[in-house]
Amino acid sequence: MPHAAQPAFAQTYRGTTILQDQTEFERLTNAYEEVNARIGEVNEQIAAIESQLPAAQERASAAAVAQYKNQRDWISLVCALLDARSLGDYLQQVDYIEYLSQTSMEAIGELRDLKAQAEELRAQIAPDYEAAAAALHAAQDQRSARQSTAVSRAVSQASMLGGEASVGVAADGSEQLDGHSQAASTDTTALADGADWFASRDDFIAHWAARIDAYLAGSPLEGQGANFAQAAWKYNVDPRWSPAISNTESSKGRACIRPHNAWGWGAADSDPYGLAFEWSSWEEAIDAHVKGLSEGYGYTISIMNARTYCPPNWQSWYNNTLFEMGSI
Repeated sequence: MPHAAQPAFAQTYRGTTILQDQTEFERLTNAYEEVNARIGEVNEQIAAIESQLPAAQERASAAAVAQYKNQRDWISLVCALLDARSLGDYLQQVDYIEYLSQTSMEAIGELRDLKAQAEELRAQIAPDYEAAAAALHAAQDQRSARQSTAVSRAVSQASMLGGEASVGVAADGSEQLDGHSQAASTDTTALADGADWFASRDDFIAHWAARIDAYLAGSPLEGQGANFAQAAWKYNVDPRWSPAISNTESSKGRACIRPHNAWGWGAADSDPYGLAFEWSSWEEAIDAHVKGLSEGYGYTISIMNARTYCPPNWQSWYNNTLFEMGSI
């Protein structure tokens, strides 16, 4: 019996439905994207500061020249005293020189402060970015390794168990080949999905949404490519697997056993209809099914997975699903 998965509440991310049972990878990705957003804001602040630097530099240079010319040394004061017509005039000149000196220092200080602000902003964000990027990269390594390990295991199983046909039981109790079933395929070419687990969330979803949408065109699941791609990215599953199973089990949603259950999910032989799950929307159903595949079966299809998912005729189920995956 296929593993069952409970539905969850949903929210929207850039037009794609995301259910709220956040995975660790999604948390790491969100943390990384939050830091990137902060970096963008900081860079805007730095750009605003740096746009002021030329004018501040010019003011500081002019002020420095003025300060040099009018510094309060004894020559300036003596000259001022000689030129003054009265003590009041002299004091006014001294005050003016003091003003120029103060203005010069303020202009130079403004330039220094602006440069310090820009450097401080850069220093504040750098550790957060490095930590978030390192954590995300480590998670991407793990997801890519899971992909590689699962495909290698599936290829090995096909090599050892491929070619095996269904065995039935005759009336006298002896085993006999089931003439209505085909042998499990040994061709593993379609197992290579080429999914890039180091791509950004947006790039991954955009790439696979387009491919899955093309595959589902004209079916009840038409237009759900982004939700399949989002769920695959979220739960680290071959993006083609769930769409392909929907074809094997229900002709891409045309013959669902229960509402929005295009995968026969939960339908045991003892009571297929009664035990099968149903959902209120395709978005919710897709997320639940892909999550169930990830947790109950692993990254991608294999002969052993087929035996668990569809015991009665796992060979044809495996062949048909793998073929469909290769066409996405």
